[in-house]
Amino acid sequence: MYNITLSGSFRKHLKEIGEVKNIFEKEQNIILSPKFLDTKNSQEEFVLFEEEKSTSPKTLENLHLNAISKSDFLYLVNPKGYIGNSATMEIGYAISRGIPIYSYEKSEEFILNLYIEKYGDPKEILSYHKKHYEKRRQDNFSKSLGLKELQEYISVKVKERGFEDESAKDLLVLLMEEVGEFAKAIRKYSGIKIDSEKKEKYPALQEEIADVLIYIIDLANILNIDLDESYRIKEDINDSRFWNK
Repeated sequence: MYNITLSGSFRKHLKEIGEVKNIFEKEQNIILSPKFLDTKNSQEEFVLFEEEKSTSPKTLENLHLNAISKSDFLYLVNPKGYIGNSATMEIGYAISRGIPIYSYEKSEEFILNLYIEKYGDPKEILSYHKKHYEKRRQDNFSKSLGLKELQEYISVKVKERGFEDESAKDLLVLLMEEVGEFAKAIRKYSGIKIDSEKKEKYPALQEEIADVLIYIIDLANILNIDLDESYRIKEDINDSRFWNK
């Protein structure tokens, strides 16, 4: 089961988008966006759907972009290769977030095709994604991970485990709880070297600090923070300071 966002022209190709949506959902996948297909203004420049709460194009587009950031992949519904301006922007956003991009057909634009990893119908894409990305994820997990790879891995696992709806506030509370658990574990061992009688208890300490790390990374993902970049920026600032020892 994957989280998927669909892009394409809601004005020109809504029927085809609906058909693709149904195929993915029949295979037990979740379409994060579009959620709805009954339109209020199908012939206007920006299509609005009946069940959407907002009528602001910018707000609705931001929600669509947010869905892309939480997706396992972006799928372009582009009969005859047509990709409009909004979908082009969404491709750029997916590229910036490291989200794989697939489409039904090749794009009319040469440059866009360079960023589309695979063309095919929904079932072909599901088979391809499972074969290539799940193997890549397992290969990455079997070796040492950098911050970027670890952020990507945690993002995938959060979706797999059904926790992608947790807010930044939720994660902060959970993080504070895990810090408390880690503090409790530290209190037990503070100033005491681990001896043979305590070896069986030591893994608990490792698990607690791992939980803290997972929640920090998850929180960074929710807030769209690149931890590797943030760390480098902060270290540049730290190196410019004078420290009293």
